[in-house]
Amino acid sequence: MLDLDRLPLPLPFGWELLEVSPYSSVYPNGESEDFLARAVAAKRLELTIDETSADPLPYKRCERCMSTDLHRDSVRLGDDEILYIYCAKCEWSALTTAR
Repeated sequence: MLDLDRLPLPLPFGWELLEVSPYSSVYPNGESEDFLARAVAAKRLELTIDETSADPLPYKRCERCMSTDLHRDSVRLGDDEILYIYCAKCEWSALTTAR
């Protein structure tokens, strides 16, 4: 819930507060849990993946524990080079084949 008593005045970034309404009245056919789930998924993606990177494993943070202590390496398997990344904190890992 928006706590109007805790808003800094004047509002930051030139924002203007027009109206405060419950979610159900603004989106009458929407489920608040669905909205929250989409927001959490989008934030998780923003925190873990560097969308500007050309790296095939563009992780900024571990998907499991959100640690930034990630290590990258590669190994040759026949003609393929396998790239992998792993978290030193929780041992999560991901891999892909370099092309």
